[in-house]
Amino acid sequence: MNITVIRTGLFPDRKTVEDALNYFYPMDYVYTYDFTSDGGLDERMCEELVQVIARSDRVFTV
Repeated sequence: MNITVIRTGLFPDRKTVEDALNYFYPMDYVYTYDFTSDGGLDERMCEELVQVIARSDRVFTV
């Protein structure tokens, strides 16, 4: 299964969700993008993220 995790820092209980997602790491493809810093999203990264999300079976925003 392809899983995309988008870290935004917006959810106070994100640690609980991330702990649960650790179950999937050994068995599935997990793509993690961290947007908690002020680096922003350039055009190349945005296009890559769109492609990964399109191929994902599950998307989690934490």
